[in-house]
Amino acid sequence: NTYDPATGKFALDNTPAARSEFLRQAEFRNTDWFDLLFKSTIMQNHAVSLSGGTDKGSYYASFSYMDDPGWYIDSKVQRYTFNANASYNISPTLRIKLLTSDSYRKQKAPGTLSQEIDAVTGTVSRSFDINPYSYALNTSRTTDPNAVLTRNYAPFNIFDELRNNYIDISVVDVKFQGELEWK
Repeated sequence: NTYDPATGKFALDNTPAARSEFLRQAEFRNTDWFDLLFKSTIMQNHAVSLSGGTDKGSYYASFSYMDDPGWYIDSKVQRYTFNANASYNISPTLRIKLLTSDSYRKQKAPGTLSQEIDAVTGTVSRSFDINPYSYALNTSRTTDPNAVLTRNYAPFNIFDELRNNYIDISVVDVKFQGELEWK
């Protein structure tokens, strides 16, 4: 059903020989979707901490960095965290404690539409979800990985979708806490 107006021809001639050749290629195709969509990567996690104190006060601080290049193509996560707390003995009966816990996460995730919940059955579904694992499980191995298929009435190729249809997620969490203790 692919017509090229420039040449006046369809992508596949409607002849027994052309149909047979097309089906023969599909018969011998053995697409390993897991090999094409997933990769072996090494996740890195680094942390450094510092602590100390005297009878007048104590402190603790830590910083960590995590880099996950992702287990499927075009996915990745980076996270930075910082934690610190300090305790100061202002007098024998008065102590102040300060605490902060901060993190920043930057992630690239496949695009999707919101979920829909069937109120009768409780079934949760998404009308368009780019899930490489689900795609690898449910797509025929005879499908050409370079083919552009029709999905939800639109052209679809999983590699084009992962490369171009994504969400950049940036999350910042900040917590600051203070405590005053009097005995």
